[in-house]
Amino acid sequence: ERMRRQLGMEALPAWRAQGNTGELKGGNIPWLNFRQSYITSGLARWRAQQPGSQQAAAAQQQAAADQAAADQAAADAAAAAADMDDEPEDEPTMTQPVCGPGTVLKNNVCVAEQQKGGGCLIATAAFGSEMAPQVQFLREIRDNTVLQTQSGSTFMTGFNQLYYSFSPAIADYERENSAFKETVKIAITPMLTSLAILNYVDIDSEEEMLGYGIGIILLNIGMYFIAPAAIIFKIRNRK
Repeated sequence: ERMRRQLGMEALPAWRAQGNTGELKGGNIPWLNFRQSYITSGLARWRAQQPGSQQAAAAQQQAAADQAAADQAAADAAAAAADMDDEPEDEPTMTQPVCGPGTVLKNNVCVAEQQKGGGCLIATAAFGSEMAPQVQFLREIRDNTVLQTQSGSTFMTGFNQLYYSFSPAIADYERENSAFKETVKIAITPMLTSLAILNYVDIDSEEEMLGYGIGIILLNIGMYFIAPAAIIFKIRNRK
């Protein structure tokens, strides 16, 4: 057993001496075959050299046969190692990015999707980009909630005719005047908050869409017109 361990340690220098430089892993079959044959032939030679052996001659013959087998195994291992080194490495595969809602993949880059109904011009100018979370939120409410019903689609058709009659001019002025841009951003924030209600309700019918839609419209009228008018009225009465 001691001789077997010694031969096992000597096998690696012999393997390297034959020009094999690959990594020694558990699955390296050429290396394992070479090591086994090296130990087998070494044990055979060692047994043949032991004095007093009645089978010394036969052992020598067996040692010669084992040596020939070991040489052949070493040659096969070297050829297999050369084949493994010559194998081309797998080229890395490029994975396409996964685009979020409101974006599409173009030239391996996620860009804002161009909707048929047009973009949110005022919000885009206020928040600086079509990819801004607030703009994405408005687009998702429009496409995934409002336009999913007939009444919502009808409302958006009329709304777009009105909205796009003045929104390009406002958006252009926002880009030219940073103070006006910040004012618009503050002004539309309550509207964005009111629209968030649609994220927490299930709209499964035209009646529900009409109910929630009218409710949100009335809420915005109250925030933008009735509440300021009431405040102004109270201030004037105090004077």
